[in-house]
Amino acid sequence: MGCRKWIIAAFAFAAFAGWACDTGTVRDAGFHSARDMFRLNVIAPRGDAQGDALYAMVEDRLRGCNGTLNIAPTRIEPGAATRWDDYGLDGPPAHFPAATLTGEVRGLRQLLFAGQWNAGLSAEDVAALLDSPLRTRLAEAVLHAWAVLLYSPGPNSPPERAAIFDRVAKRWAIEQSPGVTLVTFDRNDPRERTLRAFAGLDNDMPDWLGIVFGKGKLLLPPLLGDKLTENGINEQLKRLAVQCTCIEETTVRSVSVPMRWDAALDKQIPAFTPRLNYAASALTEPASYGFPAAYVLAPILAFAAVALAVTGLIIRRARRQ
Repeated sequence: MGCRKWIIAAFAFAAFAGWACDTGTVRDAGFHSARDMFRLNVIAPRGDAQGDALYAMVEDRLRGCNGTLNIAPTRIEPGAATRWDDYGLDGPPAHFPAATLTGEVRGLRQLLFAGQWNAGLSAEDVAALLDSPLRTRLAEAVLHAWAVLLYSPGPNSPPERAAIFDRVAKRWAIEQSPGVTLVTFDRNDPRERTLRAFAGLDNDMPDWLGIVFGKGKLLLPPLLGDKLTENGINEQLKRLAVQCTCIEETTVRSVSVPMRWDAALDKQIPAFTPRLNYAASALTEPASYGFPAAYVLAPILAFAAVALAVTGLIIRRARRQ
């Protein structure tokens, strides 16, 4: 009986190994992995009436999102032992109540600072946190494209950008159906100040482009200024096509955009089909962009071989006994 249990466990291990390395691409995993959470830190001394009122208002508004927004409220009562860098600050704010929006890049243990309000949060500030036209559009766009090119032109955007985006779109329409789509982000739109703060953009900064996929995951790092080239965009998109994310997730970093994701959108998530067959397009360099079947099957076969070897060893030992 004990031998039979070990044999069952060995085959279960082989089955699990196959499943773990058959999770589609990094892009696919972006739909099925948990979103990163942000903390809206309301900072005020204990008993501060304005701080308590602000936190109650923020908590109520976020509760009204019914879990669709990846932002959670936190009440911070500062003291001598407060570590201000945990909230994205160099030291205590000049006025209370204050608020900051912070997150964490998963796997790096690195704080992501996404906003600061030194005089509390106005009703307009809270409304801009909860939703915006572009973030609503982004949630729809990722469902109908393999990836979204989120582009924010700077003050001196070169005219050749449009031609670059057009060539990239044509290439990836062949490489990965249904291809990529371009969404332009106006950094001067006050309704999008949450997204602007999240991206770390100022008015005078050069062109910025982030690749968004899955449930609003932004691939890191985004491309800025002279890094925003046709080759740079293609290299980023290639990272989303990597198979077996159980191994590659430690090298492909991303962070979720603070935005709503309704349960109704989950029903529209495209089902992934493991790409065991790959036909290189005429637009690709076969040495660097192909994903042959062996790349996907090799880890599965290796795990299966180990499991079968363990099974054989168990059976031989059982026969000797």
